[in-house]
Amino acid sequence: MGAAVLHAVRQLDGRLGLPAVIEREVLKHGVAAGCEAVQKIEDGLGDLRRVTGGSPAIELPGPAQIEEAVAQRIRELDVLFERVPFTLRHAEGALDRVYSGLPPNGPKNQQYKDSAAWEAILDLAGRYRIVFVTADMGFFRDRSALKGLATNLRDECATAHYDIVPFETLAAAVEYLQPSVPSLDYPGLEAALATAVAQVMSDAAAERGFQTGEMQYSEIQAYATETIDVLAVAFGLHFDAACIATEQAEARHDARIDVSGACSFRVRANAVKDLLLDRIAFSWADDSGEPRRSANVY
Repeated sequence: MGAAVLHAVRQLDGRLGLPAVIEREVLKHGVAAGCEAVQKIEDGLGDLRRVTGGSPAIELPGPAQIEEAVAQRIRELDVLFERVPFTLRHAEGALDRVYSGLPPNGPKNQQYKDSAAWEAILDLAGRYRIVFVTADMGFFRDRSALKGLATNLRDECATAHYDIVPFETLAAAVEYLQPSVPSLDYPGLEAALATAVAQVMSDAAAERGFQTGEMQYSEIQAYATETIDVLAVAFGLHFDAACIATEQAEARHDARIDVSGACSFRVRANAVKDLLLDRIAFSWADDSGEPRRSANVY
């Protein structure tokens, strides 16, 4: 779902709002999650040693390496971030929210960081329409995501004429954004795929005495990936084929070629990369009408 969000944001020419308080949380918890994973591996290796008397030597990353990896991922996404510095005004506003006890705070539930994040969101809302994703029920009325923002937060937005739409999950946010995302240029992708497979398909067809004809239809599924401008694509391309006439060739009718595989697709460059063919299948009918098949399986 994170990959789908990145794709939607890129396609909409949008931004990922990144308050400073959230960036520090991401780094902190990213490192903690990595260290926890390392500890689980080390515990598992210890169990394995006790059972077998030995275990494979594995070099695991330390906290500094994990921190650098998380920081590197943040740098990779930097082009999409709209950073919001933590200011004195944010700090004072967050403190006022804590003292008021109003959402995202509650009775005996002081949420200073959440309050500071909301102050940053209001800054962004002065310049952008905001899609706000949080699993923290403190931001929602009666702690229910189905009821929208808490009353005081909703009233703030109404007074300032801010457009902030809240969601509990990334999946719900993607569903909301999807109708606005420009649709993929499927005819362009289909043409790029046909060009990418043309030579290997032509060679395989010639070996069997066929000549590639026109594409009749295609089946293409495109999926967002962790790389913002790259889609993962699974495809099936279906072509007419003609028999190359020779004196020895048997008559073949209703020939077709079906090509299936996967690739990555660079959207802005309209380029197919990393092509992996599954099969090139040939089918036809002989003079008696019997179906015949042959295939290259990769």
